[in-house]
Amino acid sequence: MSANLIPIVELGQQPSADYVNRQRDTARNLTPRSSGGAGLMVRHYAGGAITVPLRREQPVPVLSGGALAPFDIFVETVAGTPYATFWPGTVNSLLPSNGMAGLASGVAVVASGVRYLVLTCTAASGAITGAVFSAETSPPAAITPLAGSPPVSFKILIGVTIDGEAVKVWRDGNIQALPVEAFRTQKTVPVAGQLPYDVYYTWALSLL
Repeated sequence: MSANLIPIVELGQQPSADYVNRQRDTARNLTPRSSGGAGLMVRHYAGGAITVPLRREQPVPVLSGGALAPFDIFVETVAGTPYATFWPGTVNSLLPSNGMAGLASGVAVVASGVRYLVLTCTAASGAITGAVFSAETSPPAAITPLAGSPPVSFKILIGVTIDGEAVKVWRDGNIQALPVEAFRTQKTVPVAGQLPYDVYYTWALSLL
């Protein structure tokens, strides 16, 4: 066996002093450094060094086995400013145009205070046409029903950051938004050949 490799300890086997010491030395050789504004962890070993990303990740809720779910939230600080990014998720199979984890287009939050992580959706003829993330100082209002057709824009609260720590408010899954009738109002002066009432529509949100 190469002297550079740490032998595997079988289940129930008592680790040797050499094994423990080499594990300790490996941990000591992990040193953080900055490169291009992002934190990196450098691992030194006999043949050289490798680097891996060092990020503060807070998917909520905590998932077993390290699994990730749509719209899980990550927060990392770049050049002194914390940014929130999101594990890819869709609204009616449409991927938001920004904020995806692994891209450089996160949304800026604050290290002290509260920011509401909002997904603003646009629509036309009852179909979702766009979605974009933002961090806002107040939570979005409820969707206001619109007469004759569903609203052409509405906001979905995805999560909240509190002093730079992220909390996801949705369960795990992609979002489905369906235009539905909210209520009807009787027309004051009905017109012949038309419905005697006005129909108001809204969006019903659920998870897939």
